[in-house]
Amino acid sequence: MVDDWRGHHLSAPPRGYHWVQTGGDYVLVAITTGIILQVLLGN
Repeated sequence: MVDDWRGHHLSAPPRGYHWVQTGGDYVLVAITTGIILQVLLGN
């Protein structure tokens, strides 16, 4: 889980979501269901 989303140049997660880092990619995931809202692929 990414606590410092600003430091990673990510947008603020909507209520009920959090950013998760997997390798060089970031995934915006719903906390309760695990549904993925957005994926940002690293370079």
